[in-house]
Amino acid sequence: PNNPYFYELKGQMLFESGRANDALPPYAKAVELAPRAGLIAAAYGHALLEAKPAKLDDAIRQLNRSLTIEPKQSSTHYFLAMAYGRQGKEGLSRLHLAERALLQGKFKNARTEANLALNALPTSHSSRQRALDILDAAAAGER
Repeated sequence: PNNPYFYELKGQMLFESGRANDALPPYAKAVELAPRAGLIAAAYGHALLEAKPAKLDDAIRQLNRSLTIEPKQSSTHYFLAMAYGRQGKEGLSRLHLAERALLQGKFKNARTEANLALNALPTSHSSRQRALDILDAAAAGER
């Protein structure tokens, strides 16, 4: 009863069987039992994103939590891009697509998405600096 990986597996089986809503309680229990397991938080966030109706704020919270633990998971950035896109936050969506592309070594795509993020983010937004950092990293990666 206290094994987070049992609950993760149950959530995964339900999710992969097309039952995203049924997967939420086992994933929530797994995250509760293993709060520092970033990949479990990412899986939970993905299930929240695919639930009907989607629980976007909760998904974003879990996916960001996952990135604090597992910052190099490109799929988590993709799911965050989807969540922010569904909320109409194009700048943040593009920023996470840029992060994903950078992690995958797709430097041209990273530059494109970072520039789109810069165009969509308000000038005072704190994430603009990250977009500029991605542009620099992508340029260095292309050399």
